Amino acid sequence: MSNEVKENGVSRRTVLKGAAVGGAGLLGGGTLLSSCGSDEATGPVKFTARTNDETGLKIAQALADAYTAETGIEVTMQGSGDTNAFQDGISQYLQGTPDDAFQWMAGFRTNFRADQGLLVDLSENISNLGDQMPAGFVSGATNPTDGKQYIIPTTWYPWGLHYRKSTMQEIGLDPEGLYNWDDFMKLLEGTKKKGLIGYALGDKGGWEAMGTFSILNVRLNGYNYHIDLLNGRAKWTDQKTVDVFKQFEMLIPYMNKNVLDISWDGMRDLLLQKKCGAIMMGSRFNRRSCRWNVRCYKRNQPRRWSCVC
Repeated sequence: MSNEVKENGVSRRTVLKGAAVGGAGLLGGGTLLSSCGSDEATGPVKFTARTNDETGLKIAQALADAYTAETGIEVTMQGSGDTNAFQDGISQYLQGTPDDAFQWMAGFRTNFRADQGLLVDLSENISNLGDQMPAGFVSGATNPTDGKQYIIPTTWYPWGLHYRKSTMQEIGLDPEGLYNWDDFMKLLEGTKKKGLIGYALGDKGGWEAMGTFSILNVRLNGYNYHIDLLNGRAKWTDQKTVDVFKQFEMLIPYMNKNVLDISWDGMRDLLLQKKCGAIMMGSRFNRRSCRWNVRCYKRNQPRRWSCVC
């Protein structure tokens, strides 16, 4: 795929680089990309911002407007916050008539669809970004099956243990003294004795508990094993994986009983209302990251879609 093709006198490479730079630090929006190398103009671009966050929608609209101003290609944007339904129906969505740009996840979810031939190889686009795309982002966006990139990272945030210092102080624990698993278990015991939920978890969305598992797996078995597990090189029946679930099991007595009935915002509220000791969530747990996807295809070739995380 060539990035030298121009639409309305604008180099695709120029547009891509400008969009990626703007999208790298976005909080509620993402980057709109339409430069996957088609040898003919694809017409108006349609995408859905899967967020109802006002700031995110404004950022996304600004990018859409900038893209239209530079290329002359009309962009239609709408907001939608039903992210879980979208995730659950992604396979049907990709094989139907998806938007030209939409949010999606990085990692094994993208790799699985790439291996099915549903996504476009964006390796050349990533390469054209040069040092504007950190090496860690490129590594995380690389499909281990074929060594290609099918996603262009625009946002990221770390996961970690969240707790209220004031709650810890009220139950007599040092909020700065959590260094290992034993300290963590003391936190859970202390909150339980006070009649609080020790470790709040909401998994109604079907993804929230994955964060806890991932952190435990990385800490117990290391990053490389975790990546191998997600990409099928390690097995879910391996003893190392079983040990992670056993560690996870130790948290169950301290959890809320309605784990499957609440989602990430429910666990957040339990923390904010001082009804629990701690939760495991992304550091921006009050704002889901926004990720975009781009649809592009060459003339006389089956349509495929490219993921942007």
